[in-house]
Amino acid sequence: MHHVSVVAIRDTSHPRVVVDDARGNDQSVRMTWHAERQMVTISLWRGGLCVASSCVAAADVAALVEVLGAALPEPLTDRQSA
Repeated sequence: MHHVSVVAIRDTSHPRVVVDDARGNDQSVRMTWHAERQMVTISLWRGGLCVASSCVAAADVAALVEVLGAALPEPLTDRQSA
């Protein structure tokens, strides 16, 4: 079962993804790319209320991707060569 839904947004210059909490509660993580500021905003939500957020500089995004990539069932390099 996937816990990801892409939020429909009007402003396509700010791509956003919403990931529902895997425990099935009313929590989620939202990530929004802000090209004009070269940062990703990561926010934690409970229902419709933002309870915390952090801005990550574009230069630091690779570290996040590395951690998330480790959770994939197969390495990205294997997927790209297939």
